[in-house]
Amino acid sequence: DAADTWAEEAENALCQMCGHGTSEEKMLLCDGCDDGYHYDCLVPPLKGIPEGDWMCDRCSKYLLPRATREGGARALLRRE
Repeated sequence: DAADTWAEEAENALCQMCGHGTSEEKMLLCDGCDDGYHYDCLVPPLKGIPEGDWMCDRCSKYLLPRATREGGARALLRRE
């Protein structure tokens, strides 16, 4: 199921900020590019895993403006 897939991807992800794959319970996977980030490595750090969709800064800058023009972020994510 989706939770098992996410857990497996988080286990194998490397944080794009610190380069480590440890602490998978703190790993966020970007809904735009699937890159991993520890929530406490972000600048500014998050206090925990946010509810719902989350995108890294790069995807937020490039995908969200496009998604706004094309019907919202959820519509963009469903296309992939």
